[in-house]
Amino acid sequence: MTIESASAVLDAWATKSGRAPRYEPVLPTDPAAPPRADVLYRASPESLCIPGHDDKQEGDPDRNAMPLDEQMVLSIMAIGVLEPIMLKKVAGGTLEVIAGRRRTRHAREANKRLVLLGESPISVPVIVKAARITAEMASIIDTTLNEHRENDPPAVKVRKAAKMIARGIDITTVAVAYRVEVKAIDEWLQAAKAHPLVSEALNIGRITVRVAAELASMPTPEQPPALEKILERPEIRPAVVRAAVRQEPLPGRVPRGATRWILAAPEAFDPEFVRGIRFMKGELSEEEVRDIMAKVGR
Repeated sequence: MTIESASAVLDAWATKSGRAPRYEPVLPTDPAAPPRADVLYRASPESLCIPGHDDKQEGDPDRNAMPLDEQMVLSIMAIGVLEPIMLKKVAGGTLEVIAGRRRTRHAREANKRLVLLGESPISVPVIVKAARITAEMASIIDTTLNEHRENDPPAVKVRKAAKMIARGIDITTVAVAYRVEVKAIDEWLQAAKAHPLVSEALNIGRITVRVAAELASMPTPEQPPALEKILERPEIRPAVVRAAVRQEPLPGRVPRGATRWILAAPEAFDPEFVRGIRFMKGELSEEEVRDIMAKVGR
């Protein structure tokens, strides 16, 4: 089955399930529901219309053009869409997405893959706003909701992931929940074992999770002095972290403009040293480059 045929299957599924073909969803009828109340129910993502993506209306070209996130697709395939998509009903009964365009696009892609795997496609939770919402107001709502979303700081993610593992949740499931690779969760779990001073540096953003994980690989008493050495450097490079963890002298800092000064007076330095700098800057002839690469066996 191809992606195109999977889309056809999804349209048939939407019709069979009572949700009608693409972009023509049927609202549930509930006599007890107040006529002006928002409606919360489930719909197929294929039955929703994304302005500027599925039609010629003006939409958000930037978000509509953003590529799909592979980890988000896999997450939706595993546990579905958890946050409702906000909609408004427009002329002809079409349900138009106000907020949740990317969730809708990712859910459609997840459904195509589920159908190709022979599994049932998913529906998504939606809220149909009762109030009349103009295009301008829809834009304001969407922007506001996007701005209100904040990711947890790295240190918080580390602690939460460690708690999930402690509760017996499989590491692959944790990775899907956070939309990252399993190796990233491994790194987070390593960082969770770090000395309190290292954790504090991570909390306030002075080091990254990767640096915290590297330090956590050391014996606990040795972590604070290694951290102190790393924080002495205004730029924290991998070479600096490796040297601190191995308890080796930190690599020397190259002053800004150093190569320019050296090349301005090359006679004051060893010719091979100057040649090496010119090699790194791409200033040697093709013959000289081949000579150097031959020496290093490349």
